[in-house]
Amino acid sequence: MGGRINKFTRILARITPAAEAIAERGRTLPELPASPPTFAETLAAAGRVSDRSGLATAWSGPTDDRIVASELTDAQIEHGVALRGAGLNTTDEKVAATMWLQWYCHRMAAPVMASWVLHRRVPDVSAGNIALRFDSEGRPAFVAMIEMRAAGLPGDHVEDAKLTQAEDLLPEIVRVLLDGHLLPLAERVRARYRLGGPITRGTVASQIGMALTAIDAHTTVPWERVAADALSLFDLTKPTIDGQGRSGDVVCTESCGRVGMTFRRGTCCLVYKTSGREKCGGCPLRTDEDRAGVYAERMSLRSEQFLV
Repeated sequence: MGGRINKFTRILARITPAAEAIAERGRTLPELPASPPTFAETLAAAGRVSDRSGLATAWSGPTDDRIVASELTDAQIEHGVALRGAGLNTTDEKVAATMWLQWYCHRMAAPVMASWVLHRRVPDVSAGNIALRFDSEGRPAFVAMIEMRAAGLPGDHVEDAKLTQAEDLLPEIVRVLLDGHLLPLAERVRARYRLGGPITRGTVASQIGMALTAIDAHTTVPWERVAADALSLFDLTKPTIDGQGRSGDVVCTESCGRVGMTFRRGTCCLVYKTSGREKCGGCPLRTDEDRAGVYAERMSLRSEQFLV
């Protein structure tokens, strides 16, 4: 079935850079709805976007496997990479390390992107404020804030968290998610496994892009708004998370009467080197035609029942 859908939708797919598609349509978007009175409600909404966008307001369960992200040791990283390699049936440490980092980055970026796009709030996911538990394949299975801290726009307030106000939330995302967590971790992984800088930076960028794609796919936020947010973030972070000269491309896909955004990676994630896996949908090693088919197929399979 997948091949038939792919062949059919590839013919009908139109792939356009998101900035061009937004300008071409020129649609007036509705105002963002009012944010809820509590930050817990924002995190709950973010958690409904995908199975990797949950961020707990407090630790739950046993504490013997609780790890504060800022205290993650080299040995724990190596153990996690080994588990990812075993789970993917690969003995290539570079591939396993990239896959471990990819999952970790998505798990931290997803709740931040969802909270920002949905309610214009940015949770403090800096490494010193995040506690996590890994599963048997080395993936962060449970992630919680140590203190309820966030940034919001002027005039915003919440009843249950320390919320600082900022005119522009993009620098806050860079401060807590990138500078305060993912980039230092990516550098540690890069150095330990001798990965290329573009691959590790591209991994960070791609998982932010895929988290934004999930928001477009599973929420009622207009695709143009999600894409515009993505473009503004990647424009600001271009010097720090470029892959092969770029962090990736935000594109608009039109197929079978549906329109949405997605992200094309700037670097390959190497997943195709694992047993039974193909290149990811946004892989730069795919041809434009092949990538269009993948995007179109995913558009055709999107549920019409939004989670948020």
